[in-house]
Amino acid sequence: TGFYIDTKTNKRYTYPKTVYIDFAQKDSSYLTYEPLKEPYNQYSNIFKITPLKLLGLINPSIELSYERKTGKRFSTQLMASYLFPKSFVEIGNDFKPEIRGYNLSIEEKFYFKKSAAIGPYLSFEFNYLKRQNRDIWNFGEEDIHWDTTYNFTNYSDTFGIKKQTYSFNLKIGYQLIIKRLSVDVYAGLGLKYRDVEHFDRINPEDEMGIPRHPNFYYAANKEGKYWTVSIPLNIRVGWTF
Repeated sequence: TGFYIDTKTNKRYTYPKTVYIDFAQKDSSYLTYEPLKEPYNQYSNIFKITPLKLLGLINPSIELSYERKTGKRFSTQLMASYLFPKSFVEIGNDFKPEIRGYNLSIEEKFYFKKSAAIGPYLSFEFNYLKRQNRDIWNFGEEDIHWDTTYNFTNYSDTFGIKKQTYSFNLKIGYQLIIKRLSVDVYAGLGLKYRDVEHFDRINPEDEMGIPRHPNFYYAANKEGKYWTVSIPLNIRVGWTF
C-alpha cells in the first residue's frame, strides 16, 4: 500500500502525522469496499404458517407462528392456532364433530452455527391444547373384541369430549431462507399429558370398545388423565422482515 508522510510542514505532530493513501497503486491491499451483509442477517423476525395443519385429521386448524432472533445462536418462537369445526379431508361426511378450541406453544431455539435464524437447530417446546368436540364410538361392559363370552351387548353412542393436553418436546430442525422466504422443517420427540373427559354418554360406566388394530382416534379420545408420547413433525413456511 502506498503511504506518504507530510514532511513539508513545520508543525510538530505526536501521532499520527498526516497520512495519504495511494489508491491508484495496483498492489494496494487496502480494503476499499463495504463487507457484504448476509441477507438473513438483515432481518430479525419471521412470520410463518403451517399449510399441512389446514388438512389435519385430528386437529384441523389455521396455525400462525412468529419467530424473533434474540442472539447470534438463539431465537424464540411463539405459535397460536384456531381449530376448525371440521377437517377439510372429511368434508363429505355428514357427521358434525363440532370441534372448538385452540393450541398455543412457546419454543426456544439454539442454532448450531452463529447464524440465527438459519441452518440446523435444536429446540425445546412447551405446547398447550384445549379442545371440545363430539364423536361416535362403540361402548360395552367389557373388551367386546377379545371376550369369548361377548353376547352382543355393545352399542354405538354419540357423545362429547373435553380435552386438554400439555406437551414437552425436544425438536431438531433445519430452517432455510431464500431471499426473504423461509422453510422450517422439524421433527421431535417428547412427553404429553392428556386430561380427557367424556360427557353426554348413554352410560358413563361402560368402557370404550377396544379396536382390533391400533387406532389413533381411540388413543386420542380415551377418557382419563395419563402420560403418552408426543411426536411433533411438520413444515412451516414464512416471510422474514
